[in-house]
Amino acid sequence: MLRARLKDTINSPGITAVLPIAESKRLILAKTNGNVEVYSRENNKFKLFQVYPNILKNLHIDDPEIFDLLYSEQLSTIFVQCKNVVLLLNSFNLHVYDRIVDKRGISKWWLTSTVIYPSSTETDDGYSSSPESENLYEANIDGISHNDDSMSTFLLYATGKPSKLRLLIWKGRIYKSMVEIKLPGSKEHVTSVNATPNGMIITTNNGVYVWSYSLMELIRIQKIVERTFPIDMVSAIVDLRRQCDLSYPDKIVQSGSSNYEVLERVSSSQGSNITKKSSLSGFWHRRTDKDKGIYRKIRYSFNDTNSSPFIVDGLTESLFEVNLERDKEPFLITNKHGQFFEWNPSFENVEYISTDILMMYNSKEIRFVDYKNGFTFLEEYILDGIKKVEKVLGTYLIIWTNNDRILLYHYQVDDDITELDGNSDISSDQDSADDVTICGKFHDSDFYYLWRKVLFYQFFLRSPYSVELCASPNPEVSLDVCAMKLRDFTVLWCLKIFDALEDCLKILNSGENELAKIANKNKTNRPIIEEKYIRILEEIIVKGVFTYFIDVWAPPQLVILNTFPPDISKLVNFLTNEEHQCVNENHSMTSVTLSKSIPDLFRKWVIPYLTDTRRNLKNLQKNNNTGITWNYYNRSIQQKLDFFLLDNHGQVTIDDMLRLVDTVLFKMYIKYAPKMVGPLIRVGNSCDPVIVVKTLKSCNMPQELIGFYYQQNKHGDALKYLVSLLDGATSESNKAKVKELVKVLIISYLKSMDSSYMKDIMQYSSWLIENYGTTELTKCEILKDIFFDETAIGDKNNGMQIYQFIKKYSENLSLTYLEVYVSAKDIIEHDIIYELIERYLVEISNIKVRRKLKSVLELPLEYNVSKVYTIFDRFLDRDRDSDGNSLKSEVRRFIKIMETYPLFKDSEHKHAIDILYSDLGDYKKSSLYCDRLYESDRNRGVEIILYLFEKVVKQYLESTEEVIMNVENGAYYSNQVMMFLKDQGSRIDSLMILERLPQSIPIQEIGKELTNVIMSKQNNKEEETLEKSLLQVELVNESFSLNKELSKFVTLNETYKCPVCKKPFSIFTSEEVLWHCTDGKDYIVHYNCGKVRRSRSFSIQANINKSSMKPRTVKDMKNT
Repeated sequence: MLRARLKDTINSPGITAVLPIAESKRLILAKTNGNVEVYSRENNKFKLFQVYPNILKNLHIDDPEIFDLLYSEQLSTIFVQCKNVVLLLNSFNLHVYDRIVDKRGISKWWLTSTVIYPSSTETDDGYSSSPESENLYEANIDGISHNDDSMSTFLLYATGKPSKLRLLIWKGRIYKSMVEIKLPGSKEHVTSVNATPNGMIITTNNGVYVWSYSLMELIRIQKIVERTFPIDMVSAIVDLRRQCDLSYPDKIVQSGSSNYEVLERVSSSQGSNITKKSSLSGFWHRRTDKDKGIYRKIRYSFNDTNSSPFIVDGLTESLFEVNLERDKEPFLITNKHGQFFEWNPSFENVEYISTDILMMYNSKEIRFVDYKNGFTFLEEYILDGIKKVEKVLGTYLIIWTNNDRILLYHYQVDDDITELDGNSDISSDQDSADDVTICGKFHDSDFYYLWRKVLFYQFFLRSPYSVELCASPNPEVSLDVCAMKLRDFTVLWCLKIFDALEDCLKILNSGENELAKIANKNKTNRPIIEEKYIRILEEIIVKGVFTYFIDVWAPPQLVILNTFPPDISKLVNFLTNEEHQCVNENHSMTSVTLSKSIPDLFRKWVIPYLTDTRRNLKNLQKNNNTGITWNYYNRSIQQKLDFFLLDNHGQVTIDDMLRLVDTVLFKMYIKYAPKMVGPLIRVGNSCDPVIVVKTLKSCNMPQELIGFYYQQNKHGDALKYLVSLLDGATSESNKAKVKELVKVLIISYLKSMDSSYMKDIMQYSSWLIENYGTTELTKCEILKDIFFDETAIGDKNNGMQIYQFIKKYSENLSLTYLEVYVSAKDIIEHDIIYELIERYLVEISNIKVRRKLKSVLELPLEYNVSKVYTIFDRFLDRDRDSDGNSLKSEVRRFIKIMETYPLFKDSEHKHAIDILYSDLGDYKKSSLYCDRLYESDRNRGVEIILYLFEKVVKQYLESTEEVIMNVENGAYYSNQVMMFLKDQGSRIDSLMILERLPQSIPIQEIGKELTNVIMSKQNNKEEETLEKSLLQVELVNESFSLNKELSKFVTLNETYKCPVCKKPFSIFTSEEVLWHCTDGKDYIVHYNCGKVRRSRSFSIQANINKSSMKPRTVKDMKNT
């Protein structure tokens, strides 16, 4: 818990006011003699810094005694309260810069500040906002930000008559307005003031008011409501306990549960609330038969972090939540708070500290109390008596005692790092002492102990001063350990609440069973159970418990053993091979007959815990060496597997934990969310196969079972199971349907299997053909369904094996498979290509087959060129077709042409040209071959084009050298020369063409084509020259643009001189310069030079314009 340690003491008799200034670490004391003492704090010690003697002497104040001091950080101002004057002092030098005079006198006062949310200028009631409110909003129009300019500061004080108030308003550091406020009752007085963004809450002894920023008037809160349902699981379990008590009082004694005794004590101070409007007649003057405790004077409003404003009210023993929605009627939400005042009855002074903590003190004692429940986290007795306590920024307190001593206390968590680890004997002694101090002897229990610890460590870790609260030498490590402790306490506390829930449900269940027996006998005495209300309470509790479990990463073994159904919780020992004694044997919560809402609760709150735990374990499996980060209350801690295990665990691995969590999740899905079973088992999971298979078979879920088998790669078992479905059919009509369904399921499953399981695929494909392939057509349909799907083909890498399998049943279908396979696959086995080519050669007489062979060879396939070439050569050597007849010349010619395709892939281009031109004498195909090569490789293409040209020329020469010259033959070859020049002449150099042309060829035969080649070359050269010239012009233009742009930038150094005064610029000063345009060019000149030059230019231009407007005279002519 927290411990306060005295750090320093100041003895200064005659103190009238105390003011600590946290920002500057100063303490200001006002004395009865008029002096003001200023102390500075260094190393937890106060040192007298300065004394201001009789500071009010020369201010002409009737009664110069200082009654109180307040400080505003936004205004950097100290407010000094005198009898009828408020002085405003500069916080730096304590000089008075303003004063507020009120002859009625000044009694109590309050200083507060907030950021005001902008609102509409007209309310729902039709009232327009006042000018003061418009001034208040003017700086907030563009949004809200917490800085000095957006904060509004309010000083409210009561005059000599407590019911008359004056409010002064500052926006940022600017004073805006002053407003007079009158309370309705003449004897009414303010007890607290609390500024919020939507209005200022003013509590009095007669009620609660809101000062509206938009209307600038006081609005009494006329509406109080109570909650229909509890807002937390402790209140919910108390209400559920009350339902058991009211409905079945005899069952409470029979239960004898220790948890039940705890709830009985809690229920005395907390209760169920019913939504309603409350009559305010006498509400704030409520009288009871209890002893009049001093706490009844408390009516205090405060703002908790990230929540609505609250009011602690001792008279009604309530905690009110103030709802201040903009432009709506404000109202209070009441919560019974008797437990708080029962544990803290002797305090009348209250002040909010931070993070759920209120500081309460009286004349002898100080306490830090959790305002929601009343637990005490710090308790300190002051022997000298307490006159006033001031909180200081951080973890310090200043106490003004009755004998005018100033005590500086530093409060911290009284746990060092060893105690937090549980290695200190002192810690246990202190904890036992705290149990009595915190809850009292009559309230001590395991439940309260865990509850108090959870609340305390939540406060500790959420506090903005958590590092300062640590007393250990290594606060960061200590805070991490505290987060771990909070996690442990939270889990145990939640399990306590869950046990209490089971106790209550057990009583309700047994009571309902007995009630059913006597329902007809005694209907008049039958207890009324609000079943809907009980269901809501169940959900609040289960939601709260498992939300905590998710946040703290609760150990799955512990949670499953204590909160899950018995048939599921026993899996912990079975799957981890460990015996755990931390088992809750009650398990009444898990009886479906007990509550109709249990399945829904498990779906909404329990199953998400398992999925979240599964995700964390998966991430841990991926990062087993470094661990994963647990983020909790602003702490980021690396955790490994031990974090998810119980103490004294055995050799449990992360795979064991994943198997446990996944199997439990599977069982929960089976029981409470069957539709989620499929998505779980069809993805990667660690479910126990034996349990899953057994469960799915017993639940008759074949689709999910097949999905599980597939995910586990147990394809043989899956196919056996599908075959076994045939035995389940009974009637003949049903057998036919089941048989057809099994066929479809097996085919679908075989198509999805990986090629590594080809043995199983072929085995069950044969089984399908044997059992369903009654005709050749049905056999082919089965084979097509299994092997001809493009997706299936894309996943299979053993196409040759499938081809041989299909060939056993159908030759034609196997050829079709080869064609489909080649067209669908990117990477193809070589044997597939060879087999397809040989199959095409068998039917090469068919012109359609030739086209198919040509299209296959044109594909960009990878294969052994020599192997394909050998296939073609071997086929030509046989000189026989499939019918045994000699090959026709056209077939032989086609095969020779096909040989050029593998030669092209193997870059044997000269060999290909030899076949096309020399063997076949086909110039056209030779030229097309050169075109295809030139497009893919220009240099190599030119080489082969020249090779073809040499062959054409050679053939021409051979034809002209024959003794008996064939005129037609010579003309044919000379025509080839012309065709070559026309087709390929532009691709090679003209000189190379002239060098290779035969000397004997008549010029008139090739002159035209040769001229075209030369002209084409000349045109290409001219185009290149023109393009070069255009690029040079563009370069000149770009250079000019670049130089023009660079001219706008000048580097000033000692050599650069001003063009006007001819003096250099000083490089050691920040002299101002000016761009000045002279003769159409920009220069940098001295600032003054440029201004003078411009003024002269303007003057000359003005004179010119002025003279041009006058009519010319004889004098003007003489002067000219």
